[in-house]
Parts: sequence; structure tokens; C-alpha cells
Amino acid sequence: VREFEARILRFLKLEDAELEWMVEPKFDGVSAALVYEEGALVQGLNRGDGERGEDITQNLRTVRNLPLALDGSRRPVPARLEVRGEVLIARDRFAQFNAERAKQGLDTFANPRNTVAGALRRNDPSEVARYPLEFHFWSSPGLEVEDFATQAEVSAALRDWGFPDSGFARLVRGIDACIAYHDELEGRRASIPFDMDGVVAKLNRLDLRARLGTTSRATRWQYAHKFAALEASATLRAIETMVGNSGRLTPRAHVDPVEVGGITVRHATLHNADYVAALGVKIGDSVFLRRAG
Repeated sequence: VREFEARILRFLKLEDAELEWMVEPKFDGVSAALVYEEGALVQGLNRGDGERGEDITQNLRTVRNLPLALDGSRRPVPARLEVRGEVLIARDRFAQFNAERAKQGLDTFANPRNTVAGALRRNDPSEVARYPLEFHFWSSPGLEVEDFATQAEVSAALRDWGFPDSGFARLVRGIDACIAYHDELEGRRASIPFDMDGVVAKLNRLDLRARLGTTSRATRWQYAHKFAALEASATLRAIETMVGNSGRLTPRAHVDPVEVGGITVRHATLHNADYVAALGVKIGDSVFLRRAG
């Protein structure tokens, strides 16, 4: 993180400056882009293949806190607006949703993120409406080059137009404050109602972002600072060899059920036979499981 800041300061010729950053959680959900025209939601897309998203407008219309029409009472609504953010399920609502499914004799889900991804791909919006989905914004690409000077101003405008805010974003000065925010959220990780795997820090000033520009793969004015991977120990009970569609053999560990970051884990990948041999792992061994990504 400090090297990232140093490169930015050298490029901007601001070596002695303390820059302002907007820091926010890196939610572990499913990203979506919303398009509004004359204040009305006209299209919603997922990430798709990274170049072209899939149209999931009707499913996104069922998300409880997502505005179908922008609120123009506090400031004028733009003719066209694109908003990007994350679709999530809070952990307590996920537990309640699973409990209700179990009572109905339906299969329960493993974790909130996969549940969101599956819901948004369903063909029947009335079924999607049963899921306790929420939306939290993190950017608006069109606004960032027009009428605003900072990310803080963009975020304030989006709130005025009716977009829900997680309440965890913060404006800070200097890289030490960014690192302190990361450490604070990592320490509070279990008590925050949504799954997250790190924090994102964005330069607040949009003119500095424009000067920094982008590479072919990423923007130069923001970074993600991941949390440490979650770990737990368990007893290895068996190793099963899975056969993929292409004939690839992948060994999979079966372990006593153990909770890793709120998820019950019973299986873990062992990658390949060389990896198993290098570990020297044997049935009955106590093993560390790591949940990452």
C-alpha cells in the first residue's frame, strides 16, 4: 500500500503531500451496473464476461432498497445516470432465509455471495423477489467527469437521489489513515452485517484521478487492500479423486465439518497429486483450512 502511494505521489509530483482518500469496504457480493434515463431505471447489468454484461433488469427491480425512480427533491436528476455497486445479503437475513427454506423442506444455501449470484441468474423475477437482496453503490462513472470535483461529492449526490449507503465509507487524509481503517474493519469483520474481504481506497479528487489515468487492466488511482485469509483446523477423514469433464484428476479433502468465517466447510481442494505428496498429508492428520477469494 505504501509503495502504491509513493508511485502516485512521484507521478503527480506531490511527494510531500497527504492526499485525501475515500475508503470503503470491499464487499463480497455480486457487482451490478444500473442505467437510469430521465430518472427511471431502464437497464441493469451484471459483470458478464468483463466486456459485455448480461441484462438482469427485471431481477434487479426486485431488490428491496434499489430505487426504481430517482428522487429529484434535493437536486436535479441527470438525463442519464449509470451507477455501479454491489448486490448483497446481510448475514442475519441469510440465516433467516435459510431457516425458512428448511422449514419448507427446501435445500439451504452455503453462503450469501453464491446465493446472490444464483438469485440474479434466475428466470422468474417473482422468485428472485423472495430473496432478501440489498444494493449498495460504489461508483458512478458518468458523474465522475462532469459536475463534481470529488468522490465525496459524487457519493452525496447519489444519496440525495435515493441510493442506499452502507454507512461504512469514510473520507480520510494520508495513507496511515487508510491502513488504520483497514485494520479497524478487519478487527470488526465478524460484527459487520455483510461479508467483506478487504477495503478499497480511492483518491478523493477527480482531477488527480484524471491525471493518473488507467492501464489496460486497472485504474491507477485506487487500490484494494485484502484482509488476511480466514483459517481453521480440522481432521482429515478421506481424500477423494474427482474426475473433471476433460479427464483431469483433482484430489479433494473430506474433513470434519468446521466453521471458517461463518461458513461450514466439509471439503477442500488438494489441487493435484504432487501437492498431496509435498504436504505429506495422511488420513487422520490435523490440517489447516484456508478460505480465501
